[in-house]
Amino acid sequence: MRSNADQLYEILMSEIRRLPDDQQHTVRRAYPFSARAYNGQTRRSGEPAIDHPLRIAIILAELHVGSNLISAGLLHDVPNITDVRVHSIAYTFGYDVGGLVEAVSEVKPSAHLSEKAARIKTNEKLGHALLNDQRVAVLRVADKLDTLRHPHPLVQHDRKTAAREALRVEARLAKAIRMPGLALEIEQISYEILELTYCPSGIDMMAAAEALEQEQRDLYQSIVRAISTDKGDDDD
Repeated sequence: MRSNADQLYEILMSEIRRLPDDQQHTVRRAYPFSARAYNGQTRRSGEPAIDHPLRIAIILAELHVGSNLISAGLLHDVPNITDVRVHSIAYTFGYDVGGLVEAVSEVKPSAHLSEKAARIKTNEKLGHALLNDQRVAVLRVADKLDTLRHPHPLVQHDRKTAAREALRVEARLAKAIRMPGLALEIEQISYEILELTYCPSGIDMMAAAEALEQEQRDLYQSIVRAISTDKGDDDD
């Protein structure tokens, strides 16, 4: 019997057929690298850890992005939950893929760095990366969308925290990078989790951004500033 990961991989391979052969090869190399790194690890739900990055890669492939971003989707959590470091990813797949993974990886607490200080450094690093490469925003949006679509690893408090963050950051990012469909889904799921009545005012905001290029840039930069200065305090 085929595993869920096998089925997801087949879907991903179908989605990347539009890519040139060399780019397809990059994605095909990224999958076994990621699977070996996870080495059978599971999420709190018992779901194999590889399923989440596979679903993110599928979301990215459906957006018709390039192979480096799809590969980064497969590899983005590897430095966070395994012993594989970003420099190994950069060495294997190139500095572009490594840079995308580094942008969304977490700064880990240590004996000399508190958990709160690590969160602040993570947000500062992410904010800087968002200013330099909007593909980081696409990766962040895809990651949060899959987390909201498949919430089973999260307890209720964590789900509500994720939903509030999604409304504050990823939904607005999706609008700013002209992905209103993803923004709409993120908002709908988040409002449902928070038990609020959904009012899709963001669509009007997106229409305005289409007409006013400067407004789009201002929106994006305001989100980046908010992320960069976020001190990591919980809402509750």
